[in-house]
Amino acid sequence: MAGLAKTMPDTSCCRRVVVLGLDGAPPHLLRQWADQGHLPAFARLYREGAWGTMQSTPQPHSAPAWSSFATGLNPGRHGIFSFMNRLPRSYDCRRIDALDRHGQTFWDVAGACGRRCAVLNVPVTYPVTAVNGVQIGDWLCPSLQAPGATHPPELAQELGQRVGEYRFHADVKRHVIAGRHRKALENLRQGIAQKAEVGRWVWDREPWDLYVLVFVETDAAQHYYLHTGDERHPLHAQAVQSGLDGALLALYRQVDEVLADLMSRLGDDTTLLVVSDHGATANSRGRCFMRSFLRNVGVLHMRPPGGPGERLRRCLVQGRKWAFELANAHLPKSLKVKLNRLLPQARERVFADSFTVDVDWSRTRAYSYYWETDPFVNLRGRDPDGIVDPGDEYEEVCRYVADFLRAARELRSGRPAVQDVRLKDGQFYGPFADLGPDLIVDWTENQIIEGLVVQVDGKERVARADLRDDTIGAHHPEALLLAWGAGVKPGEISAEASIMDLAPSVLALLGCPVPAGLDGQPLESMLDITVETAEVRGLAAEAPATVYTADEEAEVEDRLRNLGYL
Repeated sequence: MAGLAKTMPDTSCCRRVVVLGLDGAPPHLLRQWADQGHLPAFARLYREGAWGTMQSTPQPHSAPAWSSFATGLNPGRHGIFSFMNRLPRSYDCRRIDALDRHGQTFWDVAGACGRRCAVLNVPVTYPVTAVNGVQIGDWLCPSLQAPGATHPPELAQELGQRVGEYRFHADVKRHVIAGRHRKALENLRQGIAQKAEVGRWVWDREPWDLYVLVFVETDAAQHYYLHTGDERHPLHAQAVQSGLDGALLALYRQVDEVLADLMSRLGDDTTLLVVSDHGATANSRGRCFMRSFLRNVGVLHMRPPGGPGERLRRCLVQGRKWAFELANAHLPKSLKVKLNRLLPQARERVFADSFTVDVDWSRTRAYSYYWETDPFVNLRGRDPDGIVDPGDEYEEVCRYVADFLRAARELRSGRPAVQDVRLKDGQFYGPFADLGPDLIVDWTENQIIEGLVVQVDGKERVARADLRDDTIGAHHPEALLLAWGAGVKPGEISAEASIMDLAPSVLALLGCPVPAGLDGQPLESMLDITVETAEVRGLAAEAPATVYTADEEAEVEDRLRNLGYL
């Protein structure tokens, strides 16, 4: 980092900060369970600390949300919109990692101020950069043997000797689909237990000032078991009948024990933050219908089938896509790794082909990806074959699609399928804003869509699912925020809190000057401290280029599919 301007912090400040991250933790359930006495450690935080919710990123996906947590920037400035980012001036997408993120993390800034940092499992940190302390990468890291898994590099070997195989991500999806819930839940419990063990090991061995520990197992848990704990979920009765009732709460009881242990270790000089990147709600499965919906309202057009050869080619492309989805759902990981060796990079080509094979770009005004709910306008000058002019025509297409979405009804219930549609303007801002969708769809909560009904030219048209989605829970924009200990004002936190406010708040708690120009601001409604600001120049040190082997590609993409990102 090039340096800090203005004044450096008062080095006599000895406050320390602990951040416990729970990917996908639903604030409403944690508060309910705490009030009911199921989670005593969480209940103590609500009684004695500051509490509330904060808004996640406009699209509450884990990749942009944790990147905003780390940098204090919105996705238009840090450049991460999903685990699959579209490429500039292209219809293609590729998987991201930490090298794609712009801006400095708060642990980089803290390290430059002389604070020792321990940063464990934060999503979108692989490959890790050099830090003033220690760092373990996230589940984008295929294994401890991969370059960039830890800092310092020798930490990976020590960690392997201590725990054997490190569970960057729990293997859940295929067991859930096969009905092996005992195995899936055991994998989640083991993942939480191992990360807690490693967290205690790092806690005891490192002289840290900033300690960040994230559990991603809680996100996998809500994706597949939200209905076991949320009585509002449309499938809750099914969970009760199947004997799964209480499965999600049991996992959070385990997390509560981890939290209690952390709290017992804190001194009077330490602040504890417990946060999630987003919340959880019933999966509407709306994204499965978006491409069919766009065809029904006349903005996404397919090319004519053509001759027998063209029809055969399309059938083969779509057939390969379904074959890959079935293989991912049912084959053991060892066999998928072997297939990946035989067919390197086949997955990317198959899914890219399935998206573009039948689109008539000369007539298409709006489109969406198979892995992405929200629509893009086929904009001239931005998209390779864009036909919509910027300005009035662009705004007209956005309004046209948004109006149909707001009017859409769910097939069985007849209820509105969409709660709101937000335009990109005002949601994303910065040099990378064009990588994000032009419309953001908020689906009606606690409703599962079985068909999307719209009236077009007086005729009823029903959009059918274009892809399969096995997840029970989806992401909600309200994220968890709890604070306790030194420098915290007890009570409810401002309702306008944002996930972008965490980076400047942590720096302020550490006594470091907060970089000027961040999109987030220190949460002064919960901070009982004086906040300094400073100009920060330069970016974090470059990490080594990410080069995955064929086996590593299969491992990481398997994790992405487990969470529904592919």
